[in-house]
Amino acid sequence: MKKFLKENKKTIIICLFLLGLTFFVNLKVCKDPDYYWHIKAGEYMINHGQFLTKDIFSWVTGIYNTYWVSHEWLFDVMIFILSRLFPGYHVLIYSIICIFSLLCLIFFLNKKKWLSNILFTLVWNILGMFFLVTYTTPRPQLLVFLFLVVTLYLLYDLRSNEKSNKIYLLPVLTIIWSNIHGGSSNMPYILTFIFIVIGLFNFKCSKMEASRLSKVQFKKYILVFFLCLVATMINPHGIRMLIYPYENMSNQFMLKTITEWHPTNLNEIYHCLFFFLFSITLLIVLLSKKKLQFIDLVIFGFTLFLGLKSIRFWMFFYIAASMIIVNYIPEYKLKKGDENYILLIVVLLFGFFMMGFKDINKSLEKKVLSDKVISYLKENKPKRLYNYYDYGGYLIYNDIKVFVDGRADLYSKYNYEDSYNLSTMTGNIKKIIDKYDFDYYLISKDSSLSYYLKEREDFRLVLQDGKQVIYKKV
Repeated sequence: MKKFLKENKKTIIICLFLLGLTFFVNLKVCKDPDYYWHIKAGEYMINHGQFLTKDIFSWVTGIYNTYWVSHEWLFDVMIFILSRLFPGYHVLIYSIICIFSLLCLIFFLNKKKWLSNILFTLVWNILGMFFLVTYTTPRPQLLVFLFLVVTLYLLYDLRSNEKSNKIYLLPVLTIIWSNIHGGSSNMPYILTFIFIVIGLFNFKCSKMEASRLSKVQFKKYILVFFLCLVATMINPHGIRMLIYPYENMSNQFMLKTITEWHPTNLNEIYHCLFFFLFSITLLIVLLSKKKLQFIDLVIFGFTLFLGLKSIRFWMFFYIAASMIIVNYIPEYKLKKGDENYILLIVVLLFGFFMMGFKDINKSLEKKVLSDKVISYLKENKPKRLYNYYDYGGYLIYNDIKVFVDGRADLYSKYNYEDSYNLSTMTGNIKKIIDKYDFDYYLISKDSSLSYYLKEREDFRLVLQDGKQVIYKKV
């Protein structure tokens, strides 16, 4: 045992640091509005033993018998089962397992290189903490990050060793990916295609170089590319899943109105962190004495493009940079006794987590809407309820039919734009109200819509509780 500890001292210290960092990040863990409809969808599929391909939660889409591309169905089932096994703490458990697994995967797949410069390893993971903190919610994206790490590892593995057959695991991973989060399941075949195209080049230019793939490598990459295309369709929605990611990303109104989908903007202070990450990555590569591989530059560029297009993809850039940047960092040996400082940081990280544990409980127990609001709606059974976007998931969780919820892609062809315009009081408000003939409104007390309804004689305030109000059509 002593021999093992001595030989793996640095690895154990880094693992403890990553675990401490994981717990620290989870001080901000919470249930976002989407969590509630994920749970309800999972519950329905478990109880009824069938996939959800028709929407059953909205009174609007129900009228049109709307097809729902439930591209996260497997995650819905997983999070529901987890909620039954660990009631009260399943959100925290899910987030901790996913984030710690992600950090460990990145570390262990390039363990020797990370250990050659432990100081950089610490700083790089602390930088990643600022990105991960925005994902400490029960969402399938946490699993997607794990899939992306494995995908990049498999693609680079074949490039460095033509005899390797690990690449054939990628289609299997794609099947799992397309059922847990179909919205990003195009990544395996897109990245494989990039490796095929870049493999055609063979040149040396100053610090940059590219090497052509061998025939064996070409055959394996091309075969895997087509297998991944087929694998993407192995889910309840079949060929629809090939088109679905592109439909989402081409919807300009959703990109414009959904905060997490916004393009990167330097005018936003938080967005400056993304440019800081890119600048650090670029600086390390430029200062490195090692040759810059053309494939690395292209992967940097591709994930950078995704991040600039939508801020939700910056984590993709961080993961890609983590898998590549380790090849360009210089070696740096810690001085005697430096390990003690790292352990001190670990103790502090765990200490902060324990101090904030009560706040975590309060955050996880916090309700989107009060029991009074839910009871009133259940008692009066509105047929054409208007609700704010962020309230929808919690209403679904309580078996109340909604006008809209976090599934913006589902509503985009029907009422999403009307919902947004009504909540922001833009466009022809009277026309929208007449179009849907709402019988109840569940909105924020201080909203412009609340003041508008208050002035109209055909609506009456029937309930006010905290920040929410309910208006009824007279």
